[in-house]
Amino acid sequence: MLAWIRKIDRCVFLSPHADLLAFYDHWLAKRARHPGITIIPNGVDLPDNQPSFSTFRRKHGIPAKAIFFLCVANYCTRKDQGYAVRAFRHAAIPNSHLVFIGSEFNESSNFFQQQDAKIAASSPPGTVHWLENFTLGNIRCTF
Repeated sequence: MLAWIRKIDRCVFLSPHADLLAFYDHWLAKRARHPGITIIPNGVDLPDNQPSFSTFRRKHGIPAKAIFFLCVANYCTRKDQGYAVRAFRHAAIPNSHLVFIGSEFNESSNFFQQQDAKIAASSPPGTVHWLENFTLGNIRCTF
C-alpha cells in the first residue's frame, strides 16, 4: 500500500486528522511523507446575510452555553447515526445537545430513534434532536 500511495500525485483529505478505523489511506500518506497532501476543510461558508446559529439554537431549545454536536447526513445504516447517538449517550456530557439533520425520516431514522429512547432512560445527560427537511432562513439542507 505504501508503494501504491507514492504513485499518486496528490492526496486530498477533508481533515488533517487520520481515522485509522475507516480511512487509513490518510494515515498511510502521512507515514509515507507524501509531498502532495492537501487538506480541504469539511465545512460550509455561509453568506453574511444568513440567520445566525443563535437563531438555530433558539428555535430548537439549545441554550447558548450548551455543548452542541452536529451530524448532517441522510439517515441510513451506512452512515449509522445509531453509533453516534450511542457514543453521545455513553459520554453522558451534562448540558450537551446532539443534532441530527437528514433529508427525510425513514426506517433507519425510526430505528435509531427507538435505540436512543432505550439508551436515554439509563443515561439522562444530554439531549438529542432528530430533524428532517431542514431549513434555516433561506438555507435548505439537501443531500
